[in-house]
Amino acid sequence: VGPPPPPPVAGENLLLTNPSFETPGNFSYGNGPYAFPGWVGQNYRFHSNAVVNGSPGGAVSAGARAFRIQWGGVLSTAPAARAAVLPGFVYRLSLDLRNEYEAGNPPQDDWLGATPILAFYDAQGRHLKDYYGPDWAPQVQAAGPAGWARFAVTGLAPPDAVFAGVTLLAPAGIFPREDVRHVYVDDVRLEGVPEPLDRLAVR
Repeated sequence: VGPPPPPPVAGENLLLTNPSFETPGNFSYGNGPYAFPGWVGQNYRFHSNAVVNGSPGGAVSAGARAFRIQWGGVLSTAPAARAAVLPGFVYRLSLDLRNEYEAGNPPQDDWLGATPILAFYDAQGRHLKDYYGPDWAPQVQAAGPAGWARFAVTGLAPPDAVFAGVTLLAPAGIFPREDVRHVYVDDVRLEGVPEPLDRLAVR
């Protein structure tokens, strides 16, 4: 067993493998799992989640690529790409989300968007705790091709926490017809949060 990681440094992204999806992969069409550098995922129904190209402010929020969840699916940090963390420290997951759906046929909010989850694991990869946010519902923006919005989830690493990862849940739901209803994600970051002075004083 190697030495523990150093305390987190504010502003440093602890996700080191493909956090902005600049390295694409190969994806299959239809139900089933997929994997590409830094990430694993699951297609729902007959969908095709994939890395997409674009320009900042448009199809991507930064860089040249983003990830598109088509109609619904799950995207998670690959186990080997999870960040090293220390118990008792506070961490923040943040990411950019953009929704795209038919403006004339808006679905229910519960079936649109995605819910970001910050998950902690022990040294054997056993799941310890999840933090959902900013609330339980999927995060949504305006009808039509919506602009990018940044969302964040903050959580305290529990006892025995050694790793942290990210999961994004995009429910498929039930729609009146097969319209566009995609979620785009980009610029995923996991950072240590500076502790307040009063907490440092009593540690």
